[in-house]
Amino acid sequence: MRGSGDAHDGLRFRLLGSVHGERDGRPLALGAPQQRALLAVLLLRGNRPVSTAELLDALWGERLPDRAVGTLRTYVSRLRRLLEPDRPARSAATVLVSTDDGYLLRVSPGALDSAEFERRTTQAGRLRTAGDTTGAHRELDAALALWSGTPLTGLPGPHAERQRDRLTELWLTAREEYFHCSLALERHTTTIPHLRAFAAEHPLRERTQALLMQALHRDGRQAEAFRVYEETSRALAEEIGVGPGRELSALHTRLRGTPPGAPTRGRTPRTRAAGAPAAPADTLDRLLAETRTALTRLRPDLVPAPPRPVPAPPPPPTALPDDFQRRIAAAVAAALDGLPGSRTGRPTSGRAPAALGTAADLLTAWARLVRGTTDCHRPTDSAHRLLAAARRHGDTRTAGRALRVLAAAPPAGPDDRARAADRLRRALRHPGTADDPQDLAEGALDLALLLVLTDRPQEALSWSERARDRSTALDAPHHRARALALTVRAHALLADADATQRAAARALDEARDLADPHTLGTVLHHVGCAHLALGDAGRAVAHLREARHHHRRTGQPRWEAHAWARLAEGALAQRHPEEAAACATQALALERTVRDPICRGLALAARGQALHVLGGPGGPGTPAGLDVLDALDGPVAAAAAPESPATAPRALTAGPAPLS
Repeated sequence: MRGSGDAHDGLRFRLLGSVHGERDGRPLALGAPQQRALLAVLLLRGNRPVSTAELLDALWGERLPDRAVGTLRTYVSRLRRLLEPDRPARSAATVLVSTDDGYLLRVSPGALDSAEFERRTTQAGRLRTAGDTTGAHRELDAALALWSGTPLTGLPGPHAERQRDRLTELWLTAREEYFHCSLALERHTTTIPHLRAFAAEHPLRERTQALLMQALHRDGRQAEAFRVYEETSRALAEEIGVGPGRELSALHTRLRGTPPGAPTRGRTPRTRAAGAPAAPADTLDRLLAETRTALTRLRPDLVPAPPRPVPAPPPPPTALPDDFQRRIAAAVAAALDGLPGSRTGRPTSGRAPAALGTAADLLTAWARLVRGTTDCHRPTDSAHRLLAAARRHGDTRTAGRALRVLAAAPPAGPDDRARAADRLRRALRHPGTADDPQDLAEGALDLALLLVLTDRPQEALSWSERARDRSTALDAPHHRARALALTVRAHALLADADATQRAAARALDEARDLADPHTLGTVLHHVGCAHLALGDAGRAVAHLREARHHHRRTGQPRWEAHAWARLAEGALAQRHPEEAAACATQALALERTVRDPICRGLALAARGQALHVLGGPGGPGTPAGLDVLDALDGPVAAAAAPESPATAPRALTAGPAPLS
């Protein structure tokens, strides 16, 4: 190792909120967000080296910019000058030092608030185990006092997002431990107001609700305690489609047999902290069961299974709870961090750990649940980590499944879809994927869509037909209908009007027979785009109008935004520039919530053409035109508000048009 010396005792850093640093009591100007993100990675490693490869992955994931290594070195140089302003030129750094393959940041014990937070919560656990509840309560109180907001506020990059989830989960668990100690110290009366507020913010955390039930019961408020159980049961069923866990149900039974005001016996449901040594497979398995239950309830169209004899009405659009998504990300991070080679990043030999497959199952289900919603980006950081871990362990099947999760998310730029298609095609050729019929069917469907969107119709046709045949063999009618819809688009891109019409009729018939609004909306959307490609604007607008209705009904703003953008193209083709401009503006307003650059490009192009035709100040190439195209004319709320004939574009307020 090059460089030596001790940490500067005057350096102090805060990560539990906005990132802040000071030297000898004076604030440090930590620089741009990416530079502060690098500092956070080094601080959180805790006086241990971080390789250059790990730093690049932490800051940019797989989307490395040009000259990424040079940019990293520039950040390091700036941080060194900031941390050691009095260091003579050309002398070795003693705080941020170079190692054989990276860097190490030396900090004194107690210099980092997050490390102090974790030290105190760990000490509280030891004290509780030893029977010193008062001491544990005191340590937890001091730990929670260090918290000043969302950790790593404003920092970009996959590492910052993972650490935000991990630290937030630790904080939530510490709050629960603090309340538990308060109840053990017979402080239930003063604890109830704070515990009730915390429970209201986190209605799906069963341990929190159990603590509130115990506090109310000890305070003689038995009816309120039982009402908490009923409300929690209802929230779990409505939000993620599961009932209370075994321990919460057991507590409810015990309370029914215990007089109000008396202490309860038995365990309070425990919540594992992210990254805790408790078996990560247990956490993954529990979350996988909950997520699959939610998927079956909220998105049955994405579950390969035979159709129901009588289609059930779709549930109302429901955002997947933020707490639940954080738990998934934290559990995956904890499982991957516990795998061999996770610290060094070096390839490993031997059989791939079972946790990789379970993590892939969990991420796949999560990605399906948020597909098309404002949360569609959230699984991507975990998927990047899973992909790296799978490659490190030589698990080609899991690597392919991680690629499918990434392929389903909105692209970061215009070239991302082509790269994703090439990687996914390679993944589908691996023996681990090719031997699994369901993986191959779903992978073929994902690849066919990417090939359509990157204008490779001949390949798209081949893969969509494979997806159709595999879905038929699996008795997965929703997947089959989607595959048929992609054959429609491929035929249209090949300018085969007759084949397009035949495939469209078959796809629409099957989708309408399923009576599922998710599937029907997807099929209508693809058929509408196919008619646009063939120049049949009237039929395209009719299909897209109906598709947009289903996207809105099922709470999928990403696809609704795409439908608006395509409707703008249809209005232009019908020579209705006012409608085109209105539709494009609606698309842009919704796109802001999902950050899909492809949709944004479509909408901006359509609106620019519409304004040019209208002869307003937005003609192409003029400063005023660029201002208009860069600005979003209406708030998202306006795009999401119920339409009335007075406010909706004219082409969208007419009655349903024939779809044949």
